[in-house]
Amino acid sequence: ASMVETTRNPLTSLRPTSGEVLLSAALFTALALAIYLPHIANGGWYIDDWIVLARMHESSGLLGAFNAMQVETFRPGLALTLSVFYEIGGTGHAGYLTIGALLAAIQGWLFYLVLRVLRLRVAVAAIVAAIFVVLPVIDATRLWLSAFPTQVAGILYLLGVLIALYGMTHASGRRAVAWHAGAATLYFAA
Repeated sequence: ASMVETTRNPLTSLRPTSGEVLLSAALFTALALAIYLPHIANGGWYIDDWIVLARMHESSGLLGAFNAMQVETFRPGLALTLSVFYEIGGTGHAGYLTIGALLAAIQGWLFYLVLRVLRLRVAVAAIVAAIFVVLPVIDATRLWLSAFPTQVAGILYLLGVLIALYGMTHASGRRAVAWHAGAATLYFAA
């Protein structure tokens, strides 16, 4: 029996349950929407957002928007992210502000999951991740269209961390290498 206990990986025994994953996703979404709803209802564009939207408005379709953004930036990930969000949000500001709040919720939720997989207690992980969602409300950068690619990069990074942790705790040999290659791909995309 002692052999089983010493070889068992402690990360797998305290990982979040599927119910906890779903409940935490709902709670972080509700938190972000509650915090940012006044700005979603009454907010508008920032200076950079006007520039991005003016460039996108001149184009047609996702490829056209991507090509238009390539003129503004040498970063293809930035151009792609802004183009996709333009296709989703169009020219109204409420859609973008809602996307920003949802991106904040996703980041907080993934951060919570990383903390839980690293064996932090539920309450501690929830408080830390909630602060991560709420704190930037001071200057509303969470809802700044031009900063969305940074939030997407954070989401990709946190997904990479979760995949790497899964590979460390649930796979060996080639399967572990595959999980870590997936994590590295997400880090590169970020």
